[in-house]
Amino acid sequence: MHDARAKIAPFPGAACDYHRSGRCLYEERLNPGLDASLRCAALTACEAAFDGFLTQADNFGLSDGRAVAIWETRFAKLAEKRPDCVLFDPAPEGGFPGCVHLAGDVCLKRLPKCPGVCQNYRKTKEGAVINPNPSDDNA
Repeated sequence: MHDARAKIAPFPGAACDYHRSGRCLYEERLNPGLDASLRCAALTACEAAFDGFLTQADNFGLSDGRAVAIWETRFAKLAEKRPDCVLFDPAPEGGFPGCVHLAGDVCLKRLPKCPGVCQNYRKTKEGAVINPNPSDDNA
C-alpha cells in the first residue's frame, strides 16, 4: 500500500518583523552582535586593518592629523578592491562594502533561512519597534 500523505508547508514569513531577504533576524535582534560569525566579512576585515593601523600609528608616534591623512589614503585603496568574501554580491548603489546582503553590520546570507511563520513570528507594523517578547503588547 502506498502512503500518500500530503506534506503541509508553513505560511511564508515575509510579513514578519524579523524577516529580511528570506532570512531570519530573530536571534540577532535578541542579542545584537553576540554571534560574531554573522558579521559582514568585509567590515570585519576593514576593522582589523584599522586596528592594525592604529597600533602602527601609536608605535610611530604619528600626530592625529597625519594618522587621519594616512588612513584616508589606505581606506580609499581598501574600498576600491572587491571584498574577499564568497557571499559578496555588489549593490547597485555602491559604497563600502557595497554588498546587497548587508543589513547594518550583519551579512544576511549568514543568517538562518526563514522557516516561514513560526513561534517567533511577529507581524510587521509600519514604524513598529521590534520587540522579541511576544507577550509585551506595548511594542
